[in-house]
Amino acid sequence: MLAFVKLDEPDGSVGWSVRVTEGMNDEENLGLLAGYVEHLKQVAAASWDDSDPT
Repeated sequence: MLAFVKLDEPDGSVGWSVRVTEGMNDEENLGLLAGYVEHLKQVAAASWDDSDPT
């Protein structure tokens, strides 16, 4: 499991925490992140297409 947690710090800044289970190696983690980035790109592109008035 790979988890990213966004933290709202008391001073108003943003922090990040990352946790990875022992069973996953760096290659698996990188593949998971790359796949999720591609998913986010597709979602963003689809939302841009929906808002095009032409």
